[in-house]
Amino acid sequence: MKIIIFANGKICPGTDFRQWIRQEDIIIAADGGAEYCLQNNILPRTVMGDFDSLSPTSLEKLRQAGANIRSYPERKDYSDLELALNEAVKNSAEEILVFGAFGGRWDMSLANAMLMGREGMKERRIRFIDGRQEMRLLCGGDSLHLKGNRGDTVSLIPLHPGTAGISLQGLEYPLEKETLAFGSTRGISNVMCGPDALVNLEQGLLLCCHQRKAVPESGHRHTSAGKSAAPEIKTEKSPRVGVGVAVIRKGKILLGKRKGSHGAGTWQFPGGHLEFGESVEACAVREVWEESGLRIKHIRKAGYTDDFFETEQKHYITVYVISDHHAGEAEVKEPDKCEKWEWFSPDHLPDPKFPPFHNFLRQNPEFCKNILRK
Repeated sequence: MKIIIFANGKICPGTDFRQWIRQEDIIIAADGGAEYCLQNNILPRTVMGDFDSLSPTSLEKLRQAGANIRSYPERKDYSDLELALNEAVKNSAEEILVFGAFGGRWDMSLANAMLMGREGMKERRIRFIDGRQEMRLLCGGDSLHLKGNRGDTVSLIPLHPGTAGISLQGLEYPLEKETLAFGSTRGISNVMCGPDALVNLEQGLLLCCHQRKAVPESGHRHTSAGKSAAPEIKTEKSPRVGVGVAVIRKGKILLGKRKGSHGAGTWQFPGGHLEFGESVEACAVREVWEESGLRIKHIRKAGYTDDFFETEQKHYITVYVISDHHAGEAEVKEPDKCEKWEWFSPDHLPDPKFPPFHNFLRQNPEFCKNILRK
């Protein structure tokens, strides 16, 4: 589940939210962040805060439109953004995007950035986004696959004295298991050599700031007065694309037991959503690493399934690949999504199976036999 939060900081004018928001995403507005929602015809599910920066007129508009209003006292122990992040975690968000996290006050901006490292937050995939800039926090054991363009700026800021084992690929200044000292600016202003870059961190906390190069604007609608019209938010439902990865080691297949509301208790390959501009192979490497800490090699395509979940009203096209285990031992790195990992012989696969996985096996009856022959 992805949750998008609009905070009350500054948002780069002309930000096109269409590239980030999907019909199934949950929108939360933190106090004055709701004004951005109104300006862009976005209805948040929940509006929360002490409402010292949201006008009564706007609050009433949101109430009448059906938003859930959650009011808090002005004197409290949490900022409005932290309240919104707590709500996202409570709703089992797998990914959280935050707009408007930074503004004119240095103290609030720094405090907001530090929220990503708080217990309960650092386990989530949180991204702060403003125009062409994006910020994420890596914790020990994390790997981050960056998608962008040649010439994009990538800055790495250590937030802990023990930030070590940093490896960089696809950047002008590569590193191999090196240390960035706390307070050092050595990691500032690195440059992407192409559309992909990889950041690995073995221990500590590392703030990653990605600034995309400006590209010529095209396709914007204009009013008769010559001003850009407000972006339209795409609301129709559309299928999502997922990638399932069969990891093979010594004739056995890695399967995880799912947790959460979608397919809880069923067994499935590691995998996840294909990100915009990402190749299937890159997605496979990223998802297996993020979910289990394993490195894989020799990736080859193995078919797809077309699955519609009527109860959840979700439609997935899942592309399957087969890969060989390269390094590492499987561990549960996303405990909110996976209960455990186990290796199974192809002729003794567990039940119940996640429906797309079940459909893949049904459509590819030779899959398990081929593994046993090797």
